[in-house]
Amino acid sequence: MSEILKLVKMDLIIIKNKSVLPFVFFMSVYMFLGYIISPYAVISPVLFAGFMIQPLFSIDEQNDMSRLYGSLPVSRRNRAIARFMSAGLITAIALVISMIAAFHSVEVGWFKELNPELYESYCIMQLEGITIGIVACFIYAVVCFILGIQYTLLYLFGASKEAFTMIATFLIILGFIIADGLLFDGKTMDIFSNVLSRLMIKSEMLFYIVLYGASVGFLLICALISGLIMKKREI
Repeated sequence: MSEILKLVKMDLIIIKNKSVLPFVFFMSVYMFLGYIISPYAVISPVLFAGFMIQPLFSIDEQNDMSRLYGSLPVSRRNRAIARFMSAGLITAIALVISMIAAFHSVEVGWFKELNPELYESYCIMQLEGITIGIVACFIYAVVCFILGIQYTLLYLFGASKEAFTMIATFLIILGFIIADGLLFDGKTMDIFSNVLSRLMIKSEMLFYIVLYGASVGFLLICALISGLIMKKREI
């Protein structure tokens, strides 16, 4: 575990000046705009947080970091787990900060006066149980799902095929939705929605535990698959 944490620390140090600072600026501007639009808008920049790690794949490939890693007592599996953990950690930090800002935007209430119609929509969503916490949880799950697929494809095809992996990720997700509609009449998505709805009704805390746990678990599975891909590529 200490080996993984060291690799995560190294990833964060490398990416700090390349992606983190520009993202913080972007997130700050977008959050401010969210204060005058809707608390839900404050959370939306989290969708892009995990992609701050993506330049590391190009850095590894351009500097032939595989040789450096190969000379160190670091397993391929732990390298992959650390990369995915870095993405999950940055997304989680961005999520916590944006949630605090979202709740604060409700207290400040600028959007209530500037956009009364959006405020009315916000109140209706709250009454229907679509809270800031639940929306944030869904966003985290979506980010982990997308990152899991795309980062696995990056390990499979290499950073030079970054544009291809982005398109492929979109097509995989779209293909799943279309296949579910054509082959199962959308029943897979309905089952998923029903399970989440029952969890939410039974216990909101249980809903958070299951969805956050499934998100992290999916990233871990993708990391293990990526570790196997790395092992085969480097043989």
